[in-house]
Amino acid sequence: MRKFEGFLFSKLHMIGSKSEGPTYNLQHWDYSEIKIKKKTNLWEEDPELQKFLGKKVVIEGETESNEITYFKIQTKK
Repeated sequence: MRKFEGFLFSKLHMIGSKSEGPTYNLQHWDYSEIKIKKKTNLWEEDPELQKFLGKKVVIEGETESNEITYFKIQTKK
């Protein structure tokens, strides 16, 4: 398991379709971004990630296919 630090934000995905919903991304300090795999359906908000939107966070998880599968998330101190 790895730790990822950055700024958590979301984007609206699949606009205008029945699957329209948020995607979650982590912006690193070098401005690169990586997608975070949510634990809900495409059109639903992920309640755990929603709590941390717009904050600097530390995510514990693993990467697969250039996406973070998170296990724990907390605000950066």
